[in-house]
Amino acid sequence: MSELDDKRNPSVDRSWEQAAAFTGVNLGKRSITADFGTEEGQQIIRRLIASSDVVLENFVPRVLDSHALGYDQLRAVEPDIIMVRMPAWGLTRPWRDRPGFTYTVNAVCGMSHLTGYRDGEPLLTGTMVDPMAATYSTLITLAAIRRRQRTGQGGHIEVPLCDAAAQLTARAAIAAATGTEPVRTGNHSDTAAPQGIYRCADGTWIAITVSTDYQWKTLTGLGNWPIDENLTTRDGRLARQHELDKWLATLCGTWEAPALRARLCQASIPAAIAATGTELTEHPRLLARGRVFTLTHPVFGAARYIGPPARYAAAPVATMPFPAPLFGQHNQEILTELGYTAADIERLTETSAIGDTPFGRRAQSR
Repeated sequence: MSELDDKRNPSVDRSWEQAAAFTGVNLGKRSITADFGTEEGQQIIRRLIASSDVVLENFVPRVLDSHALGYDQLRAVEPDIIMVRMPAWGLTRPWRDRPGFTYTVNAVCGMSHLTGYRDGEPLLTGTMVDPMAATYSTLITLAAIRRRQRTGQGGHIEVPLCDAAAQLTARAAIAAATGTEPVRTGNHSDTAAPQGIYRCADGTWIAITVSTDYQWKTLTGLGNWPIDENLTTRDGRLARQHELDKWLATLCGTWEAPALRARLCQASIPAAIAATGTELTEHPRLLARGRVFTLTHPVFGAARYIGPPARYAAAPVATMPFPAPLFGQHNQEILTELGYTAADIERLTETSAIGDTPFGRRAQSR
């Protein structure tokens, strides 16, 4: 590694290649680098655009605009190009150039206010906005490609992260407008009770939801529940959720999690043992459905991955042709396809118009 790389992270060889958030979701892709700040780097980008159907980006808007790579400039290169832009706060108005990502958007749209327990502080527990925005973008991009096939026209699409987030808190906003103040409810539901995650005798946690009167009657047969006619209806149970949590926690504390899950599912009560993310690749259901496969990454070695949820019937076993790419791994391959010679590629490397490290120097293994 270079001296600069050592200063960045002295304990991990090529640390930037080992982020699970990147390697887990970029299987089967190719990677090319280009420095926007150089004329040669911009020429590479324009050649890529000329051979592409879709350009997808989520920089702060000023990044591409300041390098003359906005939609109008892209159309000059490829008239029917489809450009999908995903800024945090939109392409116009006062927040246009403000940086942002899922947690700041969570806070602004009110999602963090709704996440947590009634007597606790707001919690930021996940990245729901990112996959929601990705889903919207995928759908609209496919629609734009279909439209271009029919009309020959490209398109300029804007999917701001903040607009996607607003869909997730729309229900709370409507409730507030009608005079109902939204509150944090933890694991509780306004349609099912009891509902929560409870610790079992073996130290494992189990998630349980009771949504029908029949399920409640079945649940009461598993332990010493209080006899109370008010609890035989959903409204009665919803009014006493905290009491039910205490009773159900006591019940779960007398059972081993696997036995309790099996008993509840046998009785048609939704229940699942809480697992960690690393346990998913060993989950019997995923293994049985062919969702798990192994690829060998050139830096950190063999790892198991979970395939996409949708698949073609003719290809029942999940797989990918190769793991997530290294930084700039396919520079030579792609540049050759774009018409660059070996001498051109060597010059671009020496001038750092392209590279294989995000720190601007050629990467070296220890």
